[in-house]
Amino acid sequence: MKSILLGLLFAICATAPLFSDNINLIKQKIKTQYEHFYKDNNIEIESITPYFTQDSKINDVEIKAIYFSDNSLPSTSSLKIEFIYNHKSFTQILNYDVKANIKAIYAKTTIKKNQDITSEITYTKTIPLSMLKTPLLTQKDLNSVGAKVQIPSNTLITISQITGKILIHQNEPFIAIYHDGGILIQTTLIAKQDGRKNDIIQALNPESKKIIRVRVLENGNGEIL
Repeated sequence: MKSILLGLLFAICATAPLFSDNINLIKQKIKTQYEHFYKDNNIEIESITPYFTQDSKINDVEIKAIYFSDNSLPSTSSLKIEFIYNHKSFTQILNYDVKANIKAIYAKTTIKKNQDITSEITYTKTIPLSMLKTPLLTQKDLNSVGAKVQIPSNTLITISQITGKILIHQNEPFIAIYHDGGILIQTTLIAKQDGRKNDIIQALNPESKKIIRVRVLENGNGEIL
C-alpha cells in the first residue's frame, strides 16, 4: 500500500506545472530593478511583499514578461505581468511593497539659488524609501549641478531643486573658440548672462564691442556660433 501511494505521489509531482517558483521570480525581478535604479543611493532592501489574491494561480502559469507601472519606482507600486495559462495569454496587474533604506543628500547650510552644490555644503543621511516623493540628488551629481531655488539647511535635496551648474558667469571673462578654415582660434569675451552646459548666451567682444552668440561648453569655455 505504501509503495502504491509513493508511486501516485511521484506521478502527481511529475505532471505538476514547472512554474512553482514564480513568486520568487517576481520578487527577484523587483529586487534587481530597484537595486539598479537606486544604485547611486546605496539601497538596502529589507523585504519585498507582492499582494496576490487568495485564489491566485500564479504558480500555475508561465510568465512571459513583467513591466513596471511607475518608472520612478516608489516603495508602493504595481507591475504588469503577461503570462500563459491553459494555452491562453493573459495580463494581470500586481501591487507590491518594497521596504528599504537609501542614502539621501541634505543641505548642511542654506544653499542660495544658482549656488554650486558640493560635498562641502551637504551631508548624507539614511532614510526609508517610503519617504521618497520625487527622485533624489545622488553623490555622482555633486559638484556638477547648482540650486534651481534656495534650499534651506537640513533639507532633503531632490532633482526638482537642482539645475545645471553655471559654467560661465555674467560680466566675467571667458575663453571662446571659433574655427577659421582649418585653424582653431581662441579669444576672450565678456559674458552678458550666466550660462550652463549647451546654453546659447550672448557675450561682448571687448575689442570690437560687438555682441556675439556663444554656446557654453562642458569645460567652461564657449564656442562662437
